[in-house]
Amino acid sequence: TTTDGSDFYLLVLKADAEGLVYATYFGGGTSTEHVDGGTSRFDKNGIVYQAVCAGCGGNDDFPSTPGAWSPTNESSCNLGVFKFDLNRLISAPDFNINLENCYYPLEVEFLNNSTGANTYDWDFGDNETATYFEGSHFYDEPGSYEITLIARDSANCLTPDTASIEFEIPIPPIIMAFGTDTICARDTVSIWVEGEGIVSYDWSPAFSLESSDTAQVNALPTETTVYIVTATDSVGCQVTDSVIVYVSGAPTTNAGDNAYLQLGVPGYLYAETSPNSTILWSPPEGLSCSTCPDPIADPQETTTYYLVVTDEFGCSVSDSVIVYAYPTIYVPNAFTPGGNATNPVFYVYGHGIAFFELNIYTRWGQHIYHSNEQTEGWDGNTNGLEAQQGVYVWTLKYSTDINPNTFEDKIGHVTLLRNHY
Repeated sequence: TTTDGSDFYLLVLKADAEGLVYATYFGGGTSTEHVDGGTSRFDKNGIVYQAVCAGCGGNDDFPSTPGAWSPTNESSCNLGVFKFDLNRLISAPDFNINLENCYYPLEVEFLNNSTGANTYDWDFGDNETATYFEGSHFYDEPGSYEITLIARDSANCLTPDTASIEFEIPIPPIIMAFGTDTICARDTVSIWVEGEGIVSYDWSPAFSLESSDTAQVNALPTETTVYIVTATDSVGCQVTDSVIVYVSGAPTTNAGDNAYLQLGVPGYLYAETSPNSTILWSPPEGLSCSTCPDPIADPQETTTYYLVVTDEFGCSVSDSVIVYAYPTIYVPNAFTPGGNATNPVFYVYGHGIAFFELNIYTRWGQHIYHSNEQTEGWDGNTNGLEAQQGVYVWTLKYSTDINPNTFEDKIGHVTLLRNHY
């Protein structure tokens, strides 16, 4: 604990040798350690390697450490060697910026790679400081910052070391996502994002998108959906925005049950629709109104009417109803062939006839006319000669388009009148 005046002395001086920072000695308590010239080496990092004439006089008092070649002296003087490390202090700050979220305040992680120190003073360049070994700091604004780390030895054996680094906190990109307010179910809509300096995009949820990695994408949502886009700029800064696509529930409609109407006898159609909807029936022919839910129908033939219902968002749904038009058979009871008569041909009138067979007989049962064509009619001739004026018997067999395999039979008489001038 006290030098005997013949030890090795090691010390640290202030700059320009203006004062003593640290001092110690090394040697035995009895021997007169000394050195012959040329046996000292000094490392630039503050390590001293020293060869010593130790244990002179046959003493064993030179300090040794476990594993030394020999802790005892076998001669008058022996070679002793010691190494003394002054622990050079180095300040080495580093940092890592988390750019996964570029919203402010932005977290920056500071790393400490210093050696030889045990106390630290951080200056973050924004008038904020800390004394931890390493940790995180939050910056409120983008810009250039210089951070400084002072590494110290709490015993003040070593001169504090100061190091500074500069880094840039990027300005986050500004993006805005856009889309249509409301769409109809099963519709496709484009949504997009605008912003400068963006190099990649990531939209989610992706399952209802045709693609998810471009600025503009097509969405096919089946329900109201919030789409989130993450945009990354060239320095890795990421920002997000979102757009809501509202999906209108499809309007409801029911055009009603199929209707069966006799030709010339109108009937109502009854439709059920969603509130606040517009209505359009087509075709309009045979209807009293094409924009009301309960038009009067009087078609001249069997007709399929289509009903389109459109809600306030422009979403449409359709239904249909078939109006079967039963024919009304009309058989005149007289006709006047030849000349300028009003009804010179005996026709059977009616619509929707599927099968037609007309036969005409004299009063004595002689068959004089046959036709399967409703449009032909009998002109009052038989075998190329004019039939006599008088009463004739007709039979009619027919079926309708609605029930083509169900046949009806009718019988009656018609009077043939001739006007001879």
